[in-house]
Amino acid sequence: GQGAKEVERRTLALKDRIPPCGYKTYVMTNTGPVGKAAVRTGARWMENERLRVAIRANGTLAVRDLETGARLDGVNLFEDMEDAGDEYNYSPAARHQCMTTRSLRPSVRCLARGPLVARFLISYSWPVPRELTADRRGRSRAKTRLRLRTTVTLAAGSDRIEIRTELENTARDHRLRVLFPTPVRATHSEADGHFGVDRRPVLGRLPKSFPAGAEQTHPRQAFVAVSDARSGVAVLSRGLPEYEVLRERGTGNATIAVTLLRSVGWLSRDDLITRPGLAGPAIPTPEAQCPGAHAFEYALRLHRGDCTSSGTHRAAREFSVPVKAWTAGRHTGVLPAERSLLALEPATLAFSCLKKAERGNSLILRFYNPGERSVTARVKLARKPASVRLVDMAERPVRGGRVRLDGTSASVVVRPKKIISLSIR
Repeated sequence: GQGAKEVERRTLALKDRIPPCGYKTYVMTNTGPVGKAAVRTGARWMENERLRVAIRANGTLAVRDLETGARLDGVNLFEDMEDAGDEYNYSPAARHQCMTTRSLRPSVRCLARGPLVARFLISYSWPVPRELTADRRGRSRAKTRLRLRTTVTLAAGSDRIEIRTELENTARDHRLRVLFPTPVRATHSEADGHFGVDRRPVLGRLPKSFPAGAEQTHPRQAFVAVSDARSGVAVLSRGLPEYEVLRERGTGNATIAVTLLRSVGWLSRDDLITRPGLAGPAIPTPEAQCPGAHAFEYALRLHRGDCTSSGTHRAAREFSVPVKAWTAGRHTGVLPAERSLLALEPATLAFSCLKKAERGNSLILRFYNPGERSVTARVKLARKPASVRLVDMAERPVRGGRVRLDGTSASVVVRPKKIISLSIR
């Protein structure tokens, strides 16, 4: 058509560090020598400086931390079971049936071999029951196929394995989850909550009788983690707010289960095994069966210590809010090619927001301390501020609040579980 032009699309990999709350400008020229590969691959494995990932015959991953020696096996296992619940709660049927991809043999193809990024595609064709039976007491004998396409990515220098799973949902009345068995004998899970970390006890797998009130799923935001005195495992995600941590029979090890999809047909029902009575109106909701295409993005991270001391909060935010890139074009200006507008330390603090004040021209910076000890927060700004004041959540000045200014830096003591809001002018 008129105005059409031929374009060439390329995918670029760049190993560099972008300043916190900042930017960095690059000029693209003809490519030169790449140098030594930072990521290596084989037929069904990939490795960077920190992690080695092998793909098993059934598509699950075996992971080894090259720094600590910690190992995980059988992770990224998919589980599908009936969902006789409603939009409020999951519920099994009387004849419970759970399936996994453990016995499948998916196809595996390498999409990128480095030198900075390795990526594999794992493709499943999984026959599962099409829906519940007419009496809603079990799963139908009729089958449909869930076609899962999972890409597993390992980047140079990264401490996480990034996973994207796509599928066309053709089944009804079911719950699809992804499982991460761990070697950790955790007593509690740690999940990203509202201005803090929610600690919840790890319980055993539900008995076949499923007593009322036995549902064990919980909400989370950017991560869920399990850890012992030495090490831990975290699952980071973009969305996917439901999780469950199970204690495996025999070993006592914790398995993280993250819900990818719940397909149900009712807003509320009064025949759930896991909940007595109605939770809302008994209205059919056919679109809650979630038919069609879906994509889920999550990541696996091994760490030392608990989620607070290991900086899991910051790692989860880095994953859930990735770096953005765009073409700047030719322009003139006074800003340097690289700049950090704001940096918050130490890494154990959790960044919440940076926004314009509701009244006036100041900026509001909000962060909190999810840990058990007081820390001194240091905020480094791009230029010397006229003032930095403590305010509350309504952005009103806090009496007696002390903020120490030193050139372009401000510091304030943050007590455990404390939310800090700063008004920066």
